[in-house]
Amino acid sequence: MNTNNIIKHICSRLNESKLESEPWPHKFIEDIFPEDFYKKIIQKLPSNNFYKSRISLDKNAQVTNYSPERHVFQMNIENLNSLDENDKSFWYNFFKDLCSEEIQNSVLSIFKNTLDNRMKNLTELEKSKIGTKNYKIVKRGEIVKDFKKYHLGAHTDTYNKLITFLFYLPVDNSLEKLGTSIFKSKNDIKDSDLLVHQSKEETEKNFIKIKTCKFIPNSLLIFPRTNSSFHGVDEVNENSSERDLFLFNYYIYGDK
Repeated sequence: MNTNNIIKHICSRLNESKLESEPWPHKFIEDIFPEDFYKKIIQKLPSNNFYKSRISLDKNAQVTNYSPERHVFQMNIENLNSLDENDKSFWYNFFKDLCSEEIQNSVLSIFKNTLDNRMKNLTELEKSKIGTKNYKIVKRGEIVKDFKKYHLGAHTDTYNKLITFLFYLPVDNSLEKLGTSIFKSKNDIKDSDLLVHQSKEETEKNFIKIKTCKFIPNSLLIFPRTNSSFHGVDEVNENSSERDLFLFNYYIYGDK
């Protein structure tokens, strides 16, 4: 399918879908890709041996209580070069399309109020992490495979995160209850604790689950990172199933 048509389709779905405000701004969007293109994505998912454990790649993941059951294929030259030429070309162009200026403009417009409010009211800790001027956006993506017993307690994401895209990639609706859950904190959380992935017990004790976005084919959960954007994943242990998705993020960096 033509790249321009794919980008146009994504932008249309982003702009047409409803913006939810509770407990924090987000959109859950079905049919985010053209149907034929989605089938191609499923066909092109790498085999398990191409993935690496998140905690083996990121020391900070160990510190923040990240699950060892998440494995990723990061979008970088080294990993892309490990694929055959057809698959390499597909994933390179897929990532390039997601990085398009058209999609960025749509997303920044949709969440403008939330983003403006955050950047005008950065905490001192946030300022120390992301800077205070001359901001630039950096985009990163990875194909994700969550194995059985994967669990991710309530958390808000790293301070440098600006926008999170969670593209769900199941083949059917059989795992729909394994989507990302959205939480509201019962109490104020210290800035220094926002990045920690709460345990299952802590999540149940300190947070109210507002809803779980269904893990259904060709769907997207997208939201801006704030100090209240708590989300997580209940344990994946559905008949030893695996959870496939594409994680795409906008990060923000500036001068201090």
